[in-house]
Amino acid sequence: MSILICDDNEDLREILSVILKDKYKVITAKDGLEGVTKFIQHRPKVVLMDLKMPEMDGIEATKRISEMEPDTCIIGFTAYATTKAKEFLNAGLKGIIEKPIKMSKLVEQINLICNVQNFTNH
Repeated sequence: MSILICDDNEDLREILSVILKDKYKVITAKDGLEGVTKFIQHRPKVVLMDLKMPEMDGIEATKRISEMEPDTCIIGFTAYATTKAKEFLNAGLKGIIEKPIKMSKLVEQINLICNVQNFTNH
């Protein structure tokens, strides 16, 4: 199964890639615009989406991805969860993981949020 990581922090993208590569085929994007483009190319089943990014923020990118593929498990991954949570969730998120997170808990959190969906055929 593939996962798309959309975050403007290059170091964080790299760390997340290393942590998640054993469980997922990892695709990364530096902003929402690139994230939407890579989503179209790869159609990952899970997306980790930062809120604040240049070019296109996470809310707009989430809306666009959700319109194309409503069953995608898009998870907000942000330090700003409390201030924009409702808008972010209304855009099509399945859940929010707040930064900072213990990296040892990341896969567990992704599974908790996304397990309500059936990914067995993908």
